[in-house]
Amino acid sequence: MAEFTNYDETIEKTLGQVRAIGENLHERIRRDEFIYVALPFLMFRRFDEVIGPEMGDLVNYAREHDDLELKDLDERVRGMAPFETYNCSGLSLKTLATDKSKQDIRFRDYLNGFSVNVRRLLASLRFHSIFPSLVRFVLLGDVCNAFSAEDLKLDAVSMPSSAYEKLLKNLLQEANASSPNGDCGIGEEVIARIVRATGEIRRIEPGSTASLEAFENASMVRTDPELLAQKLEAQKKAAEAAEKSVTDSDNENNE
Repeated sequence: MAEFTNYDETIEKTLGQVRAIGENLHERIRRDEFIYVALPFLMFRRFDEVIGPEMGDLVNYAREHDDLELKDLDERVRGMAPFETYNCSGLSLKTLATDKSKQDIRFRDYLNGFSVNVRRLLASLRFHSIFPSLVRFVLLGDVCNAFSAEDLKLDAVSMPSSAYEKLLKNLLQEANASSPNGDCGIGEEVIARIVRATGEIRRIEPGSTASLEAFENASMVRTDPELLAQKLEAQKKAAEAAEKSVTDSDNENNE
C-alpha cells in the first residue's frame, strides 16, 4: 500500500471550513476583512496543536513551584522553553472558547503572553485593529468557538508545515482576488513567518548548551516533574552559593 503523502484533500476540506466560518460571520465582519481574522486565529489554533500542550506543562510547573504572578512568568517560561515561539499566559484558544467569563480580558492576557515574534506577526496582520471590533460586536466568543472546533484539523500529523503553508497561501490568494484593488495588504513573506513561528519544535540557539538544557527541562516536566524540581533547586542553591562566595570575597578585600 502506497504511503499517503498528498494533503490536498485535507487542505481543501479545511479551506471549506474556513470559508464557512467567514460566511457565518459576514453580516458582522465584511468579507474583505475576514482574512485579518482568519490568519491570526489559524495561527493560534496551530500553536495550540503543535506547541501548546508542552508549553502548558511548563507554565503550570512555573506557577506551582515558583508561585509567580502572570506578569513574572514571561522570563521564567522563556528560560525553560525549548522554542523560539511560546506563550506564558497558561491559556489556549480552546480554554478561551469554553470559558466565557471576562473573555475579552482573558484574551488580551493570552495575546500578551505570546513571544515577541508572534506579537510582531499580529501587528503585520492588523489584528490589533480588528480585535476591538470582535469585542464591540460580541463576536470574540463565536470566533474562538469556530476556530477551536475539533473537526478543524491543524495538528502537525494531519497537516504538516508544507500543507499548512499551502492552506494559508490559498486563503491569501482568495483574499487578494476579492479585494477591491486585488491586494489585501498581506505579503507571502508574512505567511512564511507564520509557518516558521508555529512550525514543529525549534530549539533556541540550536546546538547551544542553554538550548539543550532547556529541551531537557521541558522533557522532564512531562515525564518526571520531581526530577526537574530537584534539578532547579540544585541550580538555585549553586547560584546562591556563588553569590555568597562573591560577597565573602568582597568583604575580605574590604577588610
